[in-house]
Amino acid sequence: MNQELPKFCNNANWNKDLTELSKTLFNFPFGKNHSILYDSLIEMYNEKNVPEFLCFDFSFDNISNFSYIKSQCPNPEYVGFDVPSYFNYLPKNIEERKIIMVVAVDPLRREKEHQKKITIGTPFGFNSNQVGDYWKFLSALTSQGYTAYLTDTFKMFFRSENKVSSEIESYKHPDFDIHQEIFAREVKIVKPDLIVTLGTIPRVWFSNLKKGKFNLSDLKDICLDVTHKEHEKLYYKVNYEEKEDTLVPILPLMHLSRRPVASLRKTIYNLASDSADDLVKKYMDLISQKLKLHYNYPLQGID
Repeated sequence: MNQELPKFCNNANWNKDLTELSKTLFNFPFGKNHSILYDSLIEMYNEKNVPEFLCFDFSFDNISNFSYIKSQCPNPEYVGFDVPSYFNYLPKNIEERKIIMVVAVDPLRREKEHQKKITIGTPFGFNSNQVGDYWKFLSALTSQGYTAYLTDTFKMFFRSENKVSSEIESYKHPDFDIHQEIFAREVKIVKPDLIVTLGTIPRVWFSNLKKGKFNLSDLKDICLDVTHKEHEKLYYKVNYEEKEDTLVPILPLMHLSRRPVASLRKTIYNLASDSADDLVKKYMDLISQKLKLHYNYPLQGID
């Protein structure tokens, strides 16, 4: 197991393309340049005495592609974006690493000092907070030799009149689906070998495993058995400018949040205990099985 921290956002080509993609999300105010984006996040990751977010006063002018929510949510609070981020231990060989794309829900914000602000960070706050259950999961991925790429289903978070953005239909389902369009561009940039969804919303967004369609027993069977027939339908279709579409396999997993009660975790994953270490170990086993089944290769390990 590696003791050093995995490398953070260490591919110049990806950073350039993802920075360009970030312009679809927001516009830096006051003439600030998007080119500083990943430089700033890398500084946050490497230093402990810097703010956890890039923070700007809120304006709809800075989120032009999301201005469609203005009529129904004229005064959103806690507006946040999480810039896609990624980690690995082998920066010189990033093209050779198998890439696991982890998709969460949205860039949650709730700190009072960030009301009426646009805050820009990374999924799970890894640019400044390298602890917790999510970090254990990421560390397990990178220690096995994978590049772990993290992103969100819904690209912006806000709270408005006691509702959060993931509950507001007009935000989730615009006429032109900005969320799907951005995600499709991300996939073409990083070319993941596997997409892992965490929680209900990403699972429903991607696959036929619709909310309410399956009971807990069904979900347990699907999640714990990668040979289950439902896995035949769990793919994301993408065309990398080739003649045939590429089908990227999807593995739906339960969210790592501690909010679900312990009994629910045990019901779904049948763990001997509810520890984060047990859950992460189970996830790594499932990822290994899914990859081996689809591509016929084992876990990579570190050279």
